[in-house]
Amino acid sequence: MNRFVRLVIVSVIFSTSLLIGGPLETVAQPAQPQLVELPCAEKVSAQPLDRAEPAAADGHTLVFARLTIAPGGSLGPHTYPGTGVVTVESGIFGFTLLEEGEMTIHRAGTTGTPGAEEPVRMGKEVELTAGNWFMDTGMMHRVRGIGDEPVVSTFTGLVKAGSLLVCADDPSAG
Repeated sequence: MNRFVRLVIVSVIFSTSLLIGGPLETVAQPAQPQLVELPCAEKVSAQPLDRAEPAAADGHTLVFARLTIAPGGSLGPHTYPGTGVVTVESGIFGFTLLEEGEMTIHRAGTTGTPGAEEPVRMGKEVELTAGNWFMDTGMMHRVRGIGDEPVVSTFTGLVKAGSLLVCADDPSAG
């Protein structure tokens, strides 16, 4: 292909991108992880990935964040003031439900096969690994990293504005 034809193709692609999406822009990088400074958090960092204030959910924020629990770290008894999905990306995530209620762990499936679903029993720790997930509807629980590797998980949820996580010993937890 000669140089002129390549120049025309590049010009057409660039012009099309301007017409469709406006000028080319760089994508903003997520914020850097920050140590979680709550009384129930030990060796836990959070990285906000995105957030929105849905018009249909006044007083609530839709959040997407990555949590990392360092080896030996944990989040003591806590809850989310809303509903969220926690998905394990890597490591071994220990989860203990601390109150009566219905909750299900969804295990990672294999290609084309859905994973198993397991009910969670109060007071019994469940180990989750990469691809496992659960939906939390504001039930009190605790989590910890198991083993020598950090646990990385994501949280996506619709929570009360300004309050992603509430420790059990926090007066606003009830």
